[in-house]
Parts: sequence; structure tokens; C-alpha cells
Amino acid sequence: MNKNKLLYILLAFLIVVNGFFLSKYLGVPEVTQDRKKPMGDAKPFSFIAKELKFEEEQLVEFEKISKEHHQAMRRSLDATKALKDELFDEISKDSIFQDKVDSIIDLLGKQGQKKEKQIFFYLRDVRRICNDKQKERFANIISDALRKRGAKGERPEGPPHGRPEGPPGDMLDGPPPPRP
Repeated sequence: MNKNKLLYILLAFLIVVNGFFLSKYLGVPEVTQDRKKPMGDAKPFSFIAKELKFEEEQLVEFEKISKEHHQAMRRSLDATKALKDELFDEISKDSIFQDKVDSIIDLLGKQGQKKEKQIFFYLRDVRRICNDKQKERFANIISDALRKRGAKGERPEGPPHGRPEGPPGDMLDGPPPPRP
């Protein structure tokens, strides 16, 4: 179960990092009525549209792609929240079924994978509407974002929150030992 625990921690880390990436670097552009240029950097996804200097036709397509992606991500976040709620409802129960907990955690992992896949294909769709010069700039933006993530998002060595790595008793390893 320790291998699974490490995978879940890594998956949670990747989800958090991608959430940061999306909120920091991507967003849905709010466009003027004539759809000439994005308005304001405060809107999600406007960074990409501004940096790539999309033309009118590209902006329309980008807006469509971004809207669909936003809706998919919202559904994904809602599904993740529902699974987490279900998992943490188990905490207050007098007895738990380890199989049920494991099943919910597995579903959370699959939901995280689905989210990562959605992000990947969203970025591929954005790249698809770029011209050659924009594709180069897009690659640089992604590369810069990944470098920044690596510098800021690295985890310290050792277990999270300063807890000692220890014997079974962790939620994923089964119930804790009985108290004396």
C-alpha cells in the first residue's frame, strides 16, 4: 500500500500544481464585441491570447476551446469534490470498510488522471490553432511555466508536515493500532 500512498501524494501534488498553472497562466479571454482583442488580464486564459497575439479568427476558436475546457474542468472538480466528500464522510463512521476507502481513493486517482488528460488535450488544441511563430512562443510559455513550477513547487525532503515516517497506522495502511 506504500506504493499507492506515494502515487496518491504525487497525484495530489500534480493536481495542485496544474490548478495553479491554470489559474496563473491560462484563462478565458473576455473579448470586445468586434472580437478584436482580449480585455483585461484579470480574466482566465487571457494571458495566452495576449502573449500569442491571436487574430480574430483564432480568438473565436480559442474562446470556444477555452469555454469547453473550463466546463470540463468544472465537471472534473465537482466530481473530485463529491468523491472527497464521500471519503471524508467515512471518517465519522464507527467502523469503516477498507475496501470502500480504497475504492474511493482509486476513483480519486482516476479522476486526477482524467483531469491531467483534459489539460494536455486543451493545450494541444490551443497549439493547433497557432501559426508557426505562435507555436514557438507557445512552447516557450509552457517551458517557462514548467521551469517556474519546478523552482517554486518542489517539495521538501521527508514526510509531509514534519510527521515521522512510521509504522502502519496511516489511514491508507488500515486502522491505527488500538489505544491502551
